[in-house]
Amino acid sequence: MISRSRPGDPRGDCFWRDCSFGVWVWLCGVIFGGAVFAGRDVAANDFFETRIRPVLVRHCYECHAASLDEPQGGLVLDHRAGLLRGGQAGPAIVAGDPAASLLLRAMRHDGLEMPPDGAERLSDEVIRDFETWIREGAIDPRDQPPTASELAEAAWKEKLAERRGWWSLQPPRLTPIPGVAEQTWGGDAIDRYVRAALDAKGLIPAPPADAVTLLRRMSLVLTGLPPEPDQIDAFVIEHARDPDGAVGAWADTLMNSPHFGERFARHWMDVVRYTDTWGYEWDNPVKGSWEYRDYLTRAFNDDVGFDQLVREQIAGDLLPRPRIDSRSGLNESLIGPLFFHMGEHRHGSSLDFNGIHQEMVDNKIDAFSKAFLGMTVACARCHDHKLDAISQADYYALAGVFMTPRWTPRDIDTSARHAEAIEALKGLRDEIRDGIARAWQRPESLVALRPERLREWARVNHGTLGKLKLDDIGYPIAELASMTVWGRARAIDARAESAGTRLSISDDDSVIATGDAVPDKDVYTLRLIVGPGRIDRIRLEALSDPHLPSGGPGRTGHGNFVLTQIGVTARAVPAGEEAIDAQRGLALAEGEPERPIKLVAASAEFSQAGYPVEGAIDDSPATGWGIGGIAGMNVDRVATFECGEPIELARGGVLTVTLRHDYGSGHVLGRFRVSVGASQVIGPEVP
Repeated sequence: MISRSRPGDPRGDCFWRDCSFGVWVWLCGVIFGGAVFAGRDVAANDFFETRIRPVLVRHCYECHAASLDEPQGGLVLDHRAGLLRGGQAGPAIVAGDPAASLLLRAMRHDGLEMPPDGAERLSDEVIRDFETWIREGAIDPRDQPPTASELAEAAWKEKLAERRGWWSLQPPRLTPIPGVAEQTWGGDAIDRYVRAALDAKGLIPAPPADAVTLLRRMSLVLTGLPPEPDQIDAFVIEHARDPDGAVGAWADTLMNSPHFGERFARHWMDVVRYTDTWGYEWDNPVKGSWEYRDYLTRAFNDDVGFDQLVREQIAGDLLPRPRIDSRSGLNESLIGPLFFHMGEHRHGSSLDFNGIHQEMVDNKIDAFSKAFLGMTVACARCHDHKLDAISQADYYALAGVFMTPRWTPRDIDTSARHAEAIEALKGLRDEIRDGIARAWQRPESLVALRPERLREWARVNHGTLGKLKLDDIGYPIAELASMTVWGRARAIDARAESAGTRLSISDDDSVIATGDAVPDKDVYTLRLIVGPGRIDRIRLEALSDPHLPSGGPGRTGHGNFVLTQIGVTARAVPAGEEAIDAQRGLALAEGEPERPIKLVAASAEFSQAGYPVEGAIDDSPATGWGIGGIAGMNVDRVATFECGEPIELARGGVLTVTLRHDYGSGHVLGRFRVSVGASQVIGPEVP
């Protein structure tokens, strides 16, 4: 207690000085001594957590835990009270006295053995740690025994920490090549490792193989086929003259053989459990299995890198730049994911059968982990892995990845592969269309219908032509009656609002956009010359092209686009002019008054979900026509827009078509073509 002396007391100042000094000594002892003791407790706890608890978890909890029905020997080591209480033989430890602690005797295998049943004795370093811990008071923060789940989690944590240090899970690193006494033996670094191991064992290398044996070994390893007799004779002669040159030349010959890919594809097919049929009871063939087999053969023969092969088989359908085979025109990357479906028997949709789908996913995980990780992850389906550093949570995380996608067939042909056949079919289509048009102009050629009967039918049913169903008796005539005749609109000028975009017009009147960088947004303006006649609809063809990303028809990396608005205006050729060329057409487009054309309806054979073709005519920059999706991109797409009122051009004229792309992110058309059309509906006025 500190008190102030009475004024005038000769002892007051001295008393205050003495008391103050004593108090300061006491305070320093409390503060700094407490800090020392606190630091000691922290160090002791840290020592226990890093040196003692992991050993108990790894080696003792399995048999000596409070959560067990009958801990062995009645000894519980998973909390402080159990450790001090001990078991049937008495207390396990005596704090401060290592010599009297039974736990240390058991760890030293001194009359007792811990761990038991022939397990290896714990290292001397671990035993010294326990001696130090007991001698310094056996600090143990574990107040309560863990639950069964906490115990399992702690045990797995320690196992995982230990397994992550295994050599097989460490990244590769460069190591010095061992030296050998005979430097001339072998031809590369691998030979030096082999020779060093032989020298260490006191073994002598086998003598070199003779030419015939060497040739046979090389042939069987690289192609799986023995050499032909004439090849043997030639190789023996060449080998006698230049052994190294003969071996190198023959190795090149074998690796350039188509049989090389066949041989090594079989090795990988064994890894991925390739099968031609589903097996089971009916042995049905696997759809597309031969495509995967040939894909592997081509990959090995073309020396495709293993990294690329792995990417294609895991996610070949997601690669921004798929690998295209120049000879066959196939999208090789799309074939790779067939790896996941090998060896799976399916009856329709596996989701229809509880349990079958889960077995398929388990099969995928098993094949995937063995092929690409070199580990048996499937064992963790029911528990944390007994042998590898894989938890049950890891298994179901991977299962979630494989259960998320919707697996669908994909066309592996590129657009260029069938270009010749497609062009031939287009010509055939035009011939058929023209033939139908000619037949319709001669109604008497239609089965048993006289012209007057046909005109009467069209007059009566004029209002229902577009409503007839396929099974209606008048449907074929209605199709002819409402046929659209498409005409050419010759493109004469195409400009982009973006300064970095160049629009080029091809001989087929298609327009392609190029430039070093794809703009975020853009507006295209196209001028077209049209001949005399009536126009009531506009056709926009979005065309794929091998020069566009992923084949187009858009300029995004995946080939999509979003057309947010299409606008059309028309200028008629003035009276007195019968025909116009490109130069006159441009002058006309600039000089004559234009007529805006309102588009009232839109249709397309395909629209992306959420991006319908009607969005291109609704005057909103937030909507538009897109073609994204599994089946939407990288092929030709067609949209048709109907005019509110027909465009009557007695002497022809110029159409100006504006295509706006306000979506952003480079969603602009890469190649397109515009045509004009008129519906040939038969009405009462037909002569």
